[in-house]
Amino acid sequence: MGFIMLIKELYWIAGFLEGEGCFYYSNSSVISANQVQQEPLLRLQKLLGGSLYRAKARPKPCQRIYVWTITGQRAVAIMMTVFSLMSPKRKKAITKAISRWKKAALHNKYKTHCPKGHLYKRIKSNGRRACVQC
Repeated sequence: MGFIMLIKELYWIAGFLEGEGCFYYSNSSVISANQVQQEPLLRLQKLLGGSLYRAKARPKPCQRIYVWTITGQRAVAIMMTVFSLMSPKRKKAITKAISRWKKAALHNKYKTHCPKGHLYKRIKSNGRRACVQC
């Protein structure tokens, strides 16, 4: 999946995420942004994808806030794209999120080798992969 983005849009995204964004890892890499105004988050969603929802009202003042999030590999790609445009504080958060993402255990369905390092070559009747040597 590819897309073309204008440089001014990239700079807008970086500037918006610099001020309102949050970069972290929680079972997956995540970028999120909160706003009382929905319009900037709709623009972010149009440019990058992700999810937009309305959060519960805060106790005082009773304003509803909107939350935009994007997770997984797409979030990592965005982090890498905007990295050079971010402040040292945001760069540190991005580096930490990507580092944790890289160290996360790969889901079993994506593994190519058994725990002992042998290549999975056989598929059992139940659809699971098996190591011929083990």
